[in-house]
Amino acid sequence: MLLKLYLFLTGYVTVMVKGGNIERFLNLCVNKSLYIRELKMKDGGIVFSIPVRDFRKIKILLQKTKSKVHILERHGVPFFIHRYRHRKTFVVSAILACTLVYLSTLYIWDINVTGADQYTAQQMIRDIKEKYLALGTKKKDVDCFEMEKKLRKDYDKIGWISCDIKGTQFNVIITETVSTDKIEKTGEPCDIIAIRDCTVGEIITRSGIPVVKSGDTVKKGDTLISGIVPIMGDYEALMDISYVESDGDIYGITTLPYEDSFPLHTYDKIYTGKETKKYSLYVMDACLRLPSGKKRYENYDTVTEERKLKLGRTFYLPVIFEAKVLKEYKVTPKTFSDAEAEKLAEKRLNAYIDTLKEKKVEILENNVTIEIRDGTCTASGTLTVSEPVGIRGPIDQSLAPKEENAGNTE
Repeated sequence: MLLKLYLFLTGYVTVMVKGGNIERFLNLCVNKSLYIRELKMKDGGIVFSIPVRDFRKIKILLQKTKSKVHILERHGVPFFIHRYRHRKTFVVSAILACTLVYLSTLYIWDINVTGADQYTAQQMIRDIKEKYLALGTKKKDVDCFEMEKKLRKDYDKIGWISCDIKGTQFNVIITETVSTDKIEKTGEPCDIIAIRDCTVGEIITRSGIPVVKSGDTVKKGDTLISGIVPIMGDYEALMDISYVESDGDIYGITTLPYEDSFPLHTYDKIYTGKETKKYSLYVMDACLRLPSGKKRYENYDTVTEERKLKLGRTFYLPVIFEAKVLKEYKVTPKTFSDAEAEKLAEKRLNAYIDTLKEKKVEILENNVTIEIRDGTCTASGTLTVSEPVGIRGPIDQSLAPKEENAGNTE
C-alpha cells in the first residue's frame, strides 16, 4: 500500500520494449537494481511499469541492446500537474482540497457507541457531545482513559467500557450490568468483580478464591472471586502465589425501580400516504438548505436520515447530507376505559419483565401497583430480582497474602 502511494506521488510509466536482445536488456536492468513491475510479454516485446527516476536510466541500456522503447501510459501526480499546468486555478483548488481533507483527519468528526441496550446509543452519543467531546476536537487532546472514567461514573449500569479512536471516529464499546450470565474467558489472570451494588444471593466458584459469601452486601467494583491463589506448605506456611483466571457464577439480589404512565385520552394515527422530502447539506456548522417540496401538513411525523461523508471505514469528514421525510397523518381520538388502561399497563409491565428474563434475571418480588388518577394511568413500584452480577476485573493485589503472615517452621 505504501509502495503504491509512493509510486503515485513520484510518478511511473508503463512502457513497451521491442527489438534487439530483450533478455540481455532485462539482465542489465537487474544489475542496475532498476525497479520493474507488472512484467509481461506482448506483441513480440515486453510491457512493464517503471518509476520515472528509473526510466531515465534505461536509455543507455536500450543503446547497448539495440532495443526501442514506447511509452504506453503515464501515471502519478507529476504527470497530473504537467497535464493541467496551464489551469492554475484547477491545480491550486485540487491542492487546497487535499490539504483540507488532510487537516480534517486530525480531528474527531463522528462518535459511535456499541453494546448499549438500557441506555440508547443515540442518548449516549448526545450526552458525550454535550458534556465531554464536541465534534471537531483535536484527536491529540482526547484522553480515552479519562473518558472511560467519566462515562463509568455517570452511567451506573455500565459494567465494562472501552474507548478508542479509529481514523476520525471516537468509539465507545460498553457492556451493561444486566446483560448475560456468561463471563467471557480470555485465558488471562483476572478477578471477578461486582457490576452493581447488591446483596450476594448465590456464588458458585469454579476457579479462583471467593472473598464473599451468600448474604454479604457488596458495592460496584468490589472483588467477588479473587484470581490470587496462595500455595501453602507444611504448617500453613506460604510457599508461593499463583495467578489464575477466575471463573464462577455470582447472583446478586437487587431492587429495580419501575415507573410507566400514559393518558387515558389519546389518539390513533392514520397515515394518508402523502409525503414531502427536504434535503440539507452540513459542512461543519454551516447549513445549506437544498430546494425541496413546499407542501405543509397540519399533522405529520418526521423521519430523518443522515449520510456522513467518509474516506474508507473510519475517516469521517465534517460533511453531512441530511434527508427529512414529512409523513402526513390524520388524528382519530381514542379513550381507554379504566379496565382497558389497567390491562394495557399490565401488558407493558409484563413486556419489561420478559426483557429481564431474557437476560437471565429472576423476578423474586413484584411490588408494582397500577393506579388511575386525573386521566392518567400510572404503574409504579419496585421489582426485587436475582441477576448475574459478576464481570472480569483486574487482579486486586491488596488481597494477596502477606509474607510476614507466613507460617514459622521453627
